Amino acid sequence: MGRPTCPHCHVGLWEKSREKQERYGYWGVFECKISRCSTCRGKCTHVVKEFVSTS
Repeated sequence: MGRPTCPHCHVGLWEKSREKQERYGYWGVFECKISRCSTCRGKCTHVVKEFVSTS
C-alpha cells in the first residue's frame, strides 16, 4: 500500500507516528509537510489516521 495523499497539496503524506499495533497491521498517523499550502495559507496542517496493512 502506498502513502495516503493530502487533499490540499496532492502529495504523499509522511508517517508521523504509529499508534496501535494489530494482528494484520497498525494504525498510523500521517501528516503533510508542505510549507506553502493554498488551502491552509502557509504550512499545511492536514493530518490523517489510517490503518496500514502489513500482510
